[in-house]
Amino acid sequence: MAEHLSLKRDDVLLVTGDILRLAVQEKMRNEYFDMAGFIGSFKAQLPDGALLFHAFNDRLVSGDTFDYRRTRPTTGALSVAAWKDPEFVRTHDPFHSFMVWGRDAGALQWMNYASTFGTDSVFGWLHRNRAKMLFIDVSLVRSFTFVHYCEESVTVPYRKHRRHRIRMIDEAGRATVAEKLFYTRKCGYYNSLDRLEEALTAEGILTVHLCDGVPFKLMDLAGAYDFIARDIRMNRAALLHGFSYRQFVTDVLRRIYRTLRPKNQTRG
Repeated sequence: MAEHLSLKRDDVLLVTGDILRLAVQEKMRNEYFDMAGFIGSFKAQLPDGALLFHAFNDRLVSGDTFDYRRTRPTTGALSVAAWKDPEFVRTHDPFHSFMVWGRDAGALQWMNYASTFGTDSVFGWLHRNRAKMLFIDVSLVRSFTFVHYCEESVTVPYRKHRRHRIRMIDEAGRATVAEKLFYTRKCGYYNSLDRLEEALTAEGILTVHLCDGVPFKLMDLAGAYDFIARDIRMNRAALLHGFSYRQFVTDVLRRIYRTLRPKNQTRG
């Protein structure tokens, strides 16, 4: 399916999404959805480029443990498949690790930086390398984590840095404690990206391709950054966020729960 996207051989491509509908369609044809073959089709299109998948653990909070080898991604079947693929390497950020194949994989694997959304993070590398991002059958609000890099880079008023201490277990089983800054929502605020998605599509920064009736949305991340930065500076980030008192109460209760709950030894 990757051959339908007009990728260049040296492109950097970040892929995220939900392949359930693709798998169901294959089953209806009495065929098996080949996850390895699906990922392999992107590798074949990018012989001089790089292919990345999110390998985030969305349940991780300060005080928890991140095991480099054992902590399973919570970002969907594609991420888990890349995690199991020996041709990919995993980056070391406990909050926002990536599975990387191809160009600069070794350098990305060992990147070290203070803020998970910082300009020297993998998100910053994606921006500098003019990466493309592919969303398979998902909306931006569910999967566009790059927007938080934009928010931190330009500085929005509804987020602030929080310092987290995470117990890290490395490839050799050695345990250390690492500190990482996380540009976190203030209580009551939430990201709302439907209007942003419409605007990026209207600008041609986000294009939609249908594969077996399933939307494959391809985004130019550098173009998206420039558009979002203008919205933050000139429009007070109106296309990015909202506020509600219900969300405020939910956030306060969630933080109380996280403070009181026992810390997990591993999050896998």
